[in-house]
Amino acid sequence: MVTLRADVDVLKCNSNINFHERHLSTLSNNELAAWEQLIIFDGITIQILESEPGSFANFRGFDRSLLPALWLSTGFRLGSRILVYAPPNSVELHAYLKLKYLIEQHLQRIIRIEILYEHLNGNLIELIQLFEDKPEQYKTLCEEIAQQPSKDLYPKYHIDMLKRNMEVITKDVQQSFVFPYDMTELHRRELQKYSDRLSLPDISNNDKAQHHFFLKSKGFTDLPRLIAISVDGSLIDTYEEYTNVIKRRNIYQTINSPRDIEIFAQAIIEAINQLKHRFNLPAFVKLDSSGAGGWSSMSPSVHPIIYDFEKDQQERLVYLQQYIRATITDELLPQMAVVEELIEPEKRPGDIDADYTVCGFVLSGTFFPTSINLCGTENGAYV
Repeated sequence: MVTLRADVDVLKCNSNINFHERHLSTLSNNELAAWEQLIIFDGITIQILESEPGSFANFRGFDRSLLPALWLSTGFRLGSRILVYAPPNSVELHAYLKLKYLIEQHLQRIIRIEILYEHLNGNLIELIQLFEDKPEQYKTLCEEIAQQPSKDLYPKYHIDMLKRNMEVITKDVQQSFVFPYDMTELHRRELQKYSDRLSLPDISNNDKAQHHFFLKSKGFTDLPRLIAISVDGSLIDTYEEYTNVIKRRNIYQTINSPRDIEIFAQAIIEAINQLKHRFNLPAFVKLDSSGAGGWSSMSPSVHPIIYDFEKDQQERLVYLQQYIRATITDELLPQMAVVEELIEPEKRPGDIDADYTVCGFVLSGTFFPTSINLCGTENGAYV
């Protein structure tokens, strides 16, 4: 369950200028139509179920779209519709609606939000109305979903839910803006035939190496030190080197074999050594420079041996090879890893490591920030 807290800071907003209005000058007339209705869903399964299918076999009902929809809805004339795989439990939804009421009182207007759940019988249920009108029936619904097998949750679930209920969700709406957890080629391919009524953000890129070297090439020099490692063993330190490496076809089809794992692991150990010997910096390894959630992170507190320069290098290498074999079960290895300067995180209450995450989307090449989140992490992975 997600714990919601109505901080006073949440209410310190300016009701005269919203996110939509701040960026009107950068949008064309066609793009402006996208602000009529927001369709939002978490869809994190596209990231996690494909990257770690074994670890998340029973993963279900996790949804982080409720709070973003609360403040993003204020910028859409017809509000938002949230598509969920499972209904929020009663305690969570009660807290959510309380926060919604507080913000509405501050803005002195109603925030239009619907939470849509597709029942096993195919009926589309609006959960807020059900919770408010028939709380006992809502509780029974939550108990039903808790007893269902999780196999029904799959990466395309929210996309298929939207397609099945397209006529209902977009009824009397000229254009809707679809905001998934992570915009992918799959979303574009599956929803492009609905372009007459749906607008989509640009496909995102979660490649940490690309972001780092691009910013560095544009004069952002005060960045933590980072070395990228191509799966073919190349060490990368500049944007030019990065662009040259990604042109090589072999890095996209490197088989998860013992020999290729050895080459990959040797280069990662070498990058750790370089950070120490060239720059006198501690290191942090991320086995896959792309993706989210921190699943490929190797925290020094959990994997101290690969960062221990008093250990024999062969011992460090063997450990890393074994870990890669156990962790990466796909047929192909990641295209690139990163070894970056270790930055000690701030602490949240409860001695939880904090990580600041800037969220948003790109529309026609322009980045629209939606929030800056303080995410808890444990051993380099989000909690």
